[in-house]
Amino acid sequence: MKLIQKTAGGLTLSGLAVSAQAAVPESVTNALTAASTDGATVAGLVIAAIVAIFAFALMRKALN
Repeated sequence: MKLIQKTAGGLTLSGLAVSAQAAVPESVTNALTAASTDGATVAGLVIAAIVAIFAFALMRKALN
């Protein structure tokens, strides 16, 4: 009996979670997409800078 009650309680809570999703305005979606694109660009530039610094350090080490 307890198993049935736990299962029914879990199903009820999962049903509430699905119905609690709200519509997000289009402007918010566009802003998040733009922020994601900007974040990816910045991350790419940071990785490129790290690679350039590492390559420069290797070149200096090879010359000495």
